[in-house]
Amino acid sequence: EKPLKTLVDFTKTRVLNPGESQEVSFFFPLSDLTVYDEMNRQWILEKGNYAVKVGASSNNIQTQYPLQIIKDQYYPLE
Repeated sequence: EKPLKTLVDFTKTRVLNPGESQEVSFFFPLSDLTVYDEMNRQWILEKGNYAVKVGASSNNIQTQYPLQIIKDQYYPLE
């Protein structure tokens, strides 16, 4: 089974005063979204629609971005 949510990156901001903001950037390889396929003995990024969610915590999502994977992508064991 695939987890419902997966943490792939995070960062801390400097201490912010009320009303203040800070821009941060995130980059992650799509291979971070793979799950292990026991039958084929390799990692797979399954085709489908995903959501990249950004927030203060997993229970406090501020925004999300759609991500569509058009076909299964396999990643061999390393």
